[in-house]
Order: sequence, then C-alpha cells, then structure tokens
Amino acid sequence: MSAALRKHMDFAVDGAGQAGKLTLGHFQSGVQAESKADLSPVTIADREAETRVRELLAQAYPDDGIARCSSPLVGLQPAIRPPERV
Repeated sequence: MSAALRKHMDFAVDGAGQAGKLTLGHFQSGVQAESKADLSPVTIADREAETRVRELLAQAYPDDGIARCSSPLVGLQPAIRPPERV
C-alpha cells in the first residue's frame, strides 16, 4: 500500500472511530428517531456523528467539497487536483 493511500485509510479509520464513540454515547439511552424527507429515520446520534466527520474532513481536506445524501450538495467546488479518493 502506498504511503498516500495509507494516510487516507488511517484518516478514515480514525474518523469512523470518533464517530462511533459519539454514537455509542447514545446507545440504549432512549434516543428518539425523527423522519428525514424520504421518511428514513435519523437520530441525534446520527447527526452528531455526521457533524464530527464533516469537521474532520473540512480540516484535513479544506479544498474538497462534501456531498451527503440527506441534504443538497454542500461546499462543492471545481476540482483543483486530480481525484485521489471517493
């Protein structure tokens, strides 16, 4: 594995771990689910985890936009370098 790929993988694993800790804090706490526009459920744990991942991505990759399924495209910018990750 290349050093660049290892760096991206380590970042992803760390971010997933941080998001997981946030969601675990709500485990068996009786958190209520809300319905998104498509009627799929979302909880405060989901929202906190997404916010943390978005913060980490913005810090690590400030020139990259972020697309998410539950909202309009946010912060998308024209590519300024060849795509290295998805």
